[in-house]
Amino acid sequence: MLSKVEFRLKLATVLLVFSGYVALITTFDYGQTILNVPLIAILLMPVGEWLDRRFKFYRRVTSVATVAFVIADVAAFEYLRPLEVVVALIMFIQVYSLLHLKRVQNYVHLFLMSFFLILAAAVMSPRPEIAVVFVLFLFAMTWGMTLLEMFAAGSAAATRDAPPPQWRSLSGQIVHAGRIRLFDTRLSLLIASTMAGVLAVAAVLFVAGPRTEAGVLGSSRPPDAAVVGVSSEVLLSGGGVLQSTATPVMRVQFPREPGGQYLRPMFWRVTSLDAYTGGGWQHRGLLTPGYDAGELSRFKTDSRRSSREGIERPDGDWPETYYEIYLDHPMESAVPLLQLVKRVTPGRENLSAQFRWDYANDFSVVVKTRNTNGLYLQAWSEILEPTPEQLQLAPMDFASVMVPEDMKQLTEQDLLPETLDLVRRLTEDQPTAVSKILELMRYLNGPQFEYTRTIPALPEEHPVDAFLLRERKGHCQFFASALALMTRSLGLPARVVSGYRGGAWDPGDRSYTVTEDMAHLWAEVYFPTIGWVTFDPSPVDREPDLSTLSQLSRTYGRYLLKARMLWLRNVVSYEQHRQGASLRSFAGRIFGFSGDSWEALQSTERRRAFGSVAGAATVLFLGGLTVIALLWIAFRARTGRPSRGGGALSPDQKRAVRLRARIVRKLRRLGLRSAGRTAEEIAEAAACVVLSDPEVVPAALAVYNSVRFGRRPFETAELSAWARRIDRLKRDAIRAG
Repeated sequence: MLSKVEFRLKLATVLLVFSGYVALITTFDYGQTILNVPLIAILLMPVGEWLDRRFKFYRRVTSVATVAFVIADVAAFEYLRPLEVVVALIMFIQVYSLLHLKRVQNYVHLFLMSFFLILAAAVMSPRPEIAVVFVLFLFAMTWGMTLLEMFAAGSAAATRDAPPPQWRSLSGQIVHAGRIRLFDTRLSLLIASTMAGVLAVAAVLFVAGPRTEAGVLGSSRPPDAAVVGVSSEVLLSGGGVLQSTATPVMRVQFPREPGGQYLRPMFWRVTSLDAYTGGGWQHRGLLTPGYDAGELSRFKTDSRRSSREGIERPDGDWPETYYEIYLDHPMESAVPLLQLVKRVTPGRENLSAQFRWDYANDFSVVVKTRNTNGLYLQAWSEILEPTPEQLQLAPMDFASVMVPEDMKQLTEQDLLPETLDLVRRLTEDQPTAVSKILELMRYLNGPQFEYTRTIPALPEEHPVDAFLLRERKGHCQFFASALALMTRSLGLPARVVSGYRGGAWDPGDRSYTVTEDMAHLWAEVYFPTIGWVTFDPSPVDREPDLSTLSQLSRTYGRYLLKARMLWLRNVVSYEQHRQGASLRSFAGRIFGFSGDSWEALQSTERRRAFGSVAGAATVLFLGGLTVIALLWIAFRARTGRPSRGGGALSPDQKRAVRLRARIVRKLRRLGLRSAGRTAEEIAEAAACVVLSDPEVVPAALAVYNSVRFGRRPFETAELSAWARRIDRLKRDAIRAG
C-alpha cells in the first residue's frame, strides 16, 4: 500500500527537479540544453536504484566519482564564476540522489537542491517567466512535503512492524495510505490554501523588504558594462539570407503628442559609423569638437560629463519632442534615441543609471547601469527636419567648421571609375548639394533596384561597386552605404548610422514597440549651420513576413515586453516610496480609510493603534504567519494523527485519547519516552521503573483500550478521576534486572 504514496512522491520530486532547471533557463546564462541533465538522470533512475540495491560495488564507484567531481569543481573556481561552480555542485548532488535508493533524507536533499537552483536563478537576472516557475515549484514542494510525511510515517511503521499508518482527511474520514488518490480533492484544497498562505507572506516580505541590485544577491553579469551602438562595425562582403526576429527591443510612449501618436518618421539613432574601410564601416569618432563656427555650443558635447540625474546640452532652434522609453536589454544594445538628443534622464526605476555622451562628438548616448533587467528613461530630442529650401541656403564652407582630418575621413571612398561616372551622369544637371543627394536617392529607389533579404555574395574589395553596377539588390546596409559613398564622391561629408526605424503602434496603451527586425542603417550628410541631416535611400521591403506565426510572435513579444516592464518596475526596482504607498493603500482598505486621508489620520487613535508603515508590514506579516500556522495545525490534526479505528471518534473515545496523552506526558516527565508506541508497549515501558502507584498505568491503559476500541462509556468525571491518579505518580527507582 505504501508503494502508491512513494510513486506519487517520486512524481512530485521529478516536478520539483525540473522546476529548478527550468528556472535556470529563464536566465541569460543557461540554454534549453541544460534540461538534458535531469531528463537523462530521471530516465536512468530505476536502473540506478536497482544497482544500488543489488551491488555494493556500485556505491563504491559512485563514491569515487563524487570525490573526483568535488576536486574538479573546486579547481574550476579559477575558470568559472563562483555561482556557476555552486550550480554545478547542486546539479551533481541532485543527479547522485536520483541514481540511488531514496530514503527520507534523500528526498529532503532533492527538495533542498531544487530550491537552491531556484535561488541561483533568481540572482542571475532572470526573465519574468521565472514567476510562473516559482508557482510551479511551490505547488510541487507543497505536494511533495505532504507525501514525504506520509512516506516517512509509513517507513517508520514498517520498521517496527506496526499496522500501516492512516490519516484523517479534512472531512474527518479515515484515509488509508494505499487508497490516497493522485489528485485528491480535499488534499488539493489543502495544498492550494497552504500555497496561498505562503504567497501572502512572500508578498508581504517583498512589499516591506529592501531591494538590492548588487552584492551577493545581485546580478551575476558585469555591473558597469557599457555598449555603444547596435553594431560598431558593418561588413558588406559575403552573402546569405538575412534572418530577422520580432523580439521586442524597447517600448516608447509620447505622452505629450495628441493621442500618444508620433506622426513624424522615427529613426532611433544608436551610433554613427564614420570610417569607411573599403569593405565596410567602423565607429571611429571625430576630432572636431563642434561643427558650426557660429553655434559651437549647440553642437558641442562633453564626453567626460557623467551624471546620475542625466545629461543635456543647450537648446537649439528646432522643435522639441518628449518621449519615455523602456529598453529591454540595455547591456546588449545602447540607447536608441531620436536624432538630435537634447536631454536624457533615468526613470525612477533606474536612479543608479549614469548617462554620458559618446566620445565621437555625434550625440550618441552611452549608459552605465547595474540593472540588466531593463532600463527606463525620459528623453527630449530636437526634430531636425529642414526643408529643401533651408538646405539649399546652407553654406558649403566645411573648412571653417571641420579640422582637415575629419573632412578627409568623412569624404573618403574607393569607388571605381565606372561608379564615379554613374554619379556624375546622375547629378550633372542638379545645381545644389541637396538636389544632387535627392537625385541619387531617386535612382536607388528606382525599378532597377530591389530590396531583398537574400544577401548577394559581394566581393571583399569594392562591394558597393558590385552592388550598384551588377547585383542591384540587397538590404538597407547596401543602399545606405551606396548613398553615403556616392555623396562623398561629390565632396560632401557623409556617414552611415546604425539604429532602428519605425515602431508598431499599440492603441491599447498608446505605445510603440520597436523589435529586432526593425534594425536599420541609413545615411547622414552634414550641412553647415544646420547639422547632420538624415537621408534614407532604402526602398520598401517587398518581402515582409506577414505569416500567422510571425503575427503571433509579435503579439507574444509585445505582451512579454510588458511583463518585463512590470517585473522591472514592481520587482527589481521596487522603490521605498512605492512600498509605503502600497502598504498605506492596503491598510486603508482594511481599516476603512482612503489614501488621501492618510496624513490627516497620523494624529488619530487609528495611528496610535496601527502605528507606522512598518507597523502595517508587521501586522500583515504576523497575520500571514498565523494563517500558515493554523493551516499546519489543521493539517496535523486532520491528516497527521494516527488512528486504528474507522470513522469519526465519539466523545467517549476522544476522552480516552486524552487519557492516553496524559499518561504519555507524565511518563515523559518521569524519564520514559513512550510517544508513538502502542498501549501495550507503553505498559511494558512503565514496568521498567518502580512507581509510587504501579497499578495506575496498566489500569488506565486498559480503560483506554476498552473505550477506544471496545466503545464502552467513559464519562468526564471518570476521566478526571484517572487524571488525578496519574498526576500523583512519582518515580521511586529503576527496577533491577
